[in-house]
Amino acid sequence: MRCIRVRSLRAEALSALAVVVAAIPLGAQEPPDTVLVGDSIATILLGAIDSSGVADTLIGEDSVSADTIFYNLPRPKTSEPASFATGVWEWDRADIMADGANNLAELFHALPGVIALLGGDYGTPSSLTAFGLGGGGYRILRDGLEVYAAEGSVPNLQLIGLAGISRVRLDRSMGQMLIEMWSHEYEDGRPFSIIEAGTGDLDTNLFRGTYADPVALGGSVAVGLERMDTRGRGQERTEAGNRTGSWARYQVHVGDRFGIALNYRGFSTQTKVPEYKPVTTRSDVSARAAYQPMEGLTLTAFAGQSTSSIDDAADSLLILDDSRSEFGGSLGVERGMLWLRSSYRT
Repeated sequence: MRCIRVRSLRAEALSALAVVVAAIPLGAQEPPDTVLVGDSIATILLGAIDSSGVADTLIGEDSVSADTIFYNLPRPKTSEPASFATGVWEWDRADIMADGANNLAELFHALPGVIALLGGDYGTPSSLTAFGLGGGGYRILRDGLEVYAAEGSVPNLQLIGLAGISRVRLDRSMGQMLIEMWSHEYEDGRPFSIIEAGTGDLDTNLFRGTYADPVALGGSVAVGLERMDTRGRGQERTEAGNRTGSWARYQVHVGDRFGIALNYRGFSTQTKVPEYKPVTTRSDVSARAAYQPMEGLTLTAFAGQSTSSIDDAADSLLILDDSRSEFGGSLGVERGMLWLRSSYRT
């Protein structure tokens, strides 16, 4: 009886296992759905979004770098080339720094036939002459405006600074010397800054700095500052003096062919030399507009006012003009090797 019961249990277990194994592939006998239907609402929404979106066909990198955006006021090109034969000399910013000059008199002192006239150390009047030229022997044009003499017959070079000046040109002819100065011009679209500082004997110290931004306040902005002081020779410091100057410019540009510039330059000198007045000041305010309607033709209009003062003017031996105004315009034409320069000022 025991054997029969064991066998029957084994038979029942095998039968149950066969039923379970046979039932596993039954689900595979039902063919799957070959066509999947998505949610109709989601399909409508995706279609609406896709139809309203338009691909941007203009996406790309900006081909104009910000560093390349800058403008300068139009100006005529240089006429005669600089050479010893033509009697013309030019200095750019690098040349001025390499020379170490602190004013125009020091910059020109090594030129043949040009003699610097100095009244003493820094702070005293200085001038130039060549070939025995007398009063009015030289003229100075700064950014197209003439720097008139405020005391005496020629401008005092101690009151004309080099801060912010990027180029100087001297045309030495038999009749007179013409000195042209140009303020900073932009070479690229980045802000520009430069600082010169030095010290030397007799407690002499120098500082000259310039900062210019080609894209600021809707135009371009530039400022400059310079200072030179010395205790002078002698134990009593009887030649102690200093020079202090400042410069500010704001320009508005309409492309490369038109622009307006507003300039301010102020300068003062102090000296302890008893033959000269202790304090002398000068300030120049100007406005200039330049237009280049076509290549090779430049039109310029300008206006300016210069104000100067000295201590104890009644006791001074110098001719003092408190204020002078200037109005005028200029024309520049270039055609190949030919050029024409014409200006009128009053």
